[in-house]
Amino acid sequence: MPSTRGKNALRLFYFVHYASFGIFLPFFPRWLEGRGLHGLAMGAVLAVVPAVGVLAPIAVGALADSLGLRAQLLRVAAIGAAVMLGLLALLAAQQSSTASALEMVGYVLLVGLFALARTPLFGIADVVALESLGDDSAAFGRLRLFGSLGFVATAISIGFLIDVDGAVAFPAAIGGLYLATFVAASWLPARTTALPSTSWAALGEMKRHGAFFTMVALWQLANSAYDSSYSFKVRDAGLTDRDAGWFWGVGVLAEVLLMAVAPLLLRRATPTTLLVLGVGTSAIRWGLIAFASSFASLFALQLLHAITFALTWMVCNAHLRRLSAFGRIATAQGALTTSVGVGSVIGMLAWPAVYARFGSEVTFVAAGLVAAVALCPALYAIRGGSSPSPTGAGLLSPQISDQHAPQ
Repeated sequence: MPSTRGKNALRLFYFVHYASFGIFLPFFPRWLEGRGLHGLAMGAVLAVVPAVGVLAPIAVGALADSLGLRAQLLRVAAIGAAVMLGLLALLAAQQSSTASALEMVGYVLLVGLFALARTPLFGIADVVALESLGDDSAAFGRLRLFGSLGFVATAISIGFLIDVDGAVAFPAAIGGLYLATFVAASWLPARTTALPSTSWAALGEMKRHGAFFTMVALWQLANSAYDSSYSFKVRDAGLTDRDAGWFWGVGVLAEVLLMAVAPLLLRRATPTTLLVLGVGTSAIRWGLIAFASSFASLFALQLLHAITFALTWMVCNAHLRRLSAFGRIATAQGALTTSVGVGSVIGMLAWPAVYARFGSEVTFVAAGLVAAVALCPALYAIRGGSSPSPTGAGLLSPQISDQHAPQ
């Protein structure tokens, strides 16, 4: 079990790291639009982030397990991300009204390097938390909710503090939070025991769980319509950037409440029930957002974020926790992040172009259909289609084992 100081360090890290994400995720598409990028051009830049996430996370996870690296990676990642954002601000400040071909290449390159630099900040942070908690895996949600609080704090307040279309202010604000993330990482464990043989062998074992990772990729493909187009949906409904910030914040507040009661849910319901509930509700949510146009309806639908994201993510992490006893949790977490990256890169390329051509109704109805399709591999994976490994450390089973069940 981590000490009180260790838990506080994790809480601070999650808060400041996801505070930066609370600026980036809701408003990065709007910032790119302000730089003169639209449709396919915007999609190309947006897709660079998840494209890096296709291979980098699992490679970083295997490396982290092999060398026993933890907070050392986090500190390098935070500084690297801050530097790339500084260069991005410099490029934007010198740009003309419409991005030239050379400037477009610059955006793609710098955003790609930014995505590569920040790769460890997601998966490895969760690994540190899970390893620190030991058998008390139910406490993970209570630590992780501090990240959601950080996201809410900036998503709601940023529209009042800076111009989200500002060429320099937007990347500078995010870069400042990455510097704070570096400081927070200084109080986390720098290393863990290196397990070179099991971590690299685990890369091949991930293929045994294809149905699960296919479900994750399809689920994230649907989610990326929200990530890339929701702020545009709010604007096209006649509302403001501040309204969009509130809506994003409300969604994450709902996520916080869900994470607070996650241990109870994980004890009372089977993974099959929870995963089908999460993915199925995603299909319903995106379909309803397609036709929502009022403040009240858009606000109400954000409450479903607790189920469509937080619940699904908690179930996935509950399964991944089963690998930690075999020293492969960073590799497994990397495989999960890679699956998310596959869904995101397809979505970030497709959804902005679909939105520009056909509008919000077609975009979100299509996202709902993709989420519905994800139910098929979800059922197959949870009900035993992904068989346990010979060591008994399979990612999936009909129930979470007693050894790792939330307490």
